[in-house]
Amino acid sequence: MKRLVSFFSILILLIAVGFGIYWYFYLRKPKEPVSLINLKTTLVCNSDQVEVLRSNKEDWEPVRNGDDIYWGDRIRIPAGTEAALVINPKSKIELIDECEVWLEQTNDGKGALYLIKGDVRYTLDADLAFSTGKIKYSGGEVLLQSNKAAAPYIETGITQKSGGESTLFSSYAGDHTLKNASGDYVIESGKAAIIPPSGEAPQIVDLPDPPQIRTPKNGEKIQKAILKKGFDVIWTPTYGAVKYRLEFLPTNQRTAVGISYYTNNTGMRIRNIEPNPYLARVYAEDIRGLKSKWSDGVEIDINNNYFRHLEKQATSQGIYVGFMPYRDVMIAGGFIRGYSPAEHDVVLFSRTDYWWIQPLIDDFNTPIDPDGYFEIYTNLGDALAVYVVKKGFNNFMDRYPEGKLPPVDGVNIKAFKIIPRNTF
Repeated sequence: MKRLVSFFSILILLIAVGFGIYWYFYLRKPKEPVSLINLKTTLVCNSDQVEVLRSNKEDWEPVRNGDDIYWGDRIRIPAGTEAALVINPKSKIELIDECEVWLEQTNDGKGALYLIKGDVRYTLDADLAFSTGKIKYSGGEVLLQSNKAAAPYIETGITQKSGGESTLFSSYAGDHTLKNASGDYVIESGKAAIIPPSGEAPQIVDLPDPPQIRTPKNGEKIQKAILKKGFDVIWTPTYGAVKYRLEFLPTNQRTAVGISYYTNNTGMRIRNIEPNPYLARVYAEDIRGLKSKWSDGVEIDINNNYFRHLEKQATSQGIYVGFMPYRDVMIAGGFIRGYSPAEHDVVLFSRTDYWWIQPLIDDFNTPIDPDGYFEIYTNLGDALAVYVVKKGFNNFMDRYPEGKLPPVDGVNIKAFKIIPRNTF
């Protein structure tokens, strides 16, 4: 009997422990602050002329009272319009005086608000989460005014300090006036205001000096053979920096998305980056959470050289081009012979139900390298039409039916060739 009682006692204990573990890891819902990155705000406005540039779109579009605005979107309002982004009943960002703001979603999990034009007024009375902590500004309203003579922008953030977290307002272009309960303060370009949690007078400090990229050099080409091993990006150190962010932005915005890297070193080796022309830049961040301006951009061309073998065929005037599937798009390239690269472009059409201009409707003139080579991405199709045109000539429609492609005229359109798929 005692053994039976002991068995059931142990069984009940194991069940209780198991339920406790299950509750702790699966049922418990700890209270978390609102995430700026996953947050959507609600637009409140009195006009139908407010516009939004969505993070996944290329064109501005109308937005109306009650519509959702997400982090990553960009908002602009005309003069005489009252508008606000409401986070919750006690937290909002008012847009003032022909204003334009960008709610950036950064790769490291932070959210940042860029004041590009006009004025904004914060009313924050809730915990707003960044990856490094929270903002709880207890001073009530903060008004930021931009200098209308410049093209200013300002970034908001936080910094950790003993006794709480301070709010940061960093000015990267133009001067801004900060108004709070303690008075008015001018934040000049290249400086930041650190507002203590109590809402007392801000501390105006210099932003860190921006680093500068030393290698690769501006205009350098990164070839496929080098890309396999990786290539080094090295920049000058910034005094007091604890972290750097290196960013590659595709300059033609056709084929790749921007990519960022974080490091505490003054250089890093880059591998597995999509082939594309990029603008590389870097900024420094110090222990206070202040970020420098971006470095001067360095243009580099990362090229796969998939079609370099066609050079053996390219012995006389003509179009020597191939293309093939590459992930969910196609890559096309080759050599143009007999036409000066400085005086001519390549224009491509990909065939599906129509012949569609490539790679973008409003950006389709592809330059030719000095040696006659070019290489770009296009949308999928079963054939490719290649035109050699006079530099800058863009009098094309976005699509043509079969048999209706424009002919060679010898003036603006110099040469033309249709390439079947999987020619490489």
